[in-house]
Amino acid sequence: MLLFSLPAFVALCYYYGKFVRHMDQREDIIVFEDPLHKRYPARDLSEVTAVLLMYSAVHMLAIALMGDAHLESILWKHAQVFALRAFCLYVTPLGQPVGGIALRDPLSDWLSGNKGFPLINDCMYSGHIAFIAVHIKATSYDPFQVVVLYATVVTLMLQKVHYTIDIVVGAMAGILI
Repeated sequence: MLLFSLPAFVALCYYYGKFVRHMDQREDIIVFEDPLHKRYPARDLSEVTAVLLMYSAVHMLAIALMGDAHLESILWKHAQVFALRAFCLYVTPLGQPVGGIALRDPLSDWLSGNKGFPLINDCMYSGHIAFIAVHIKATSYDPFQVVVLYATVVTLMLQKVHYTIDIVVGAMAGILI
């Protein structure tokens, strides 16, 4: 399985980067004001979010290397998240919510090749939340990953990086994949 899942994951990462750069330049982007976002000002929590995501990934990798989770399965599930997210982004071109602050995420910058220019038109659905949900499911609902998920939801919502529905759909996608 690793012989298939690793190349699939690498190929999807490569093409996904090209795809999201294309999506960021689309002219038919939809932007609206999220009803929950009206209740608070945006705060830049990019560094906190990046740390949470890195801890989640390192924790998941450590568990996989210790043999408590199957690395091949996790890579395959991440590839599925990328593919489904690309489809959702294409058919639901949502831009960054009104009043939002662009998320500066070094991993996303690296994957997209968009170094120094954060992507803002890649909302539907939250890939960050979907990946953490995949980690939660792969670790049999490890409490650490659950805490990271909730903390990431809070940081993304306070920064107004995603609409509320993006967060919900991201969690559902990660759990269902």
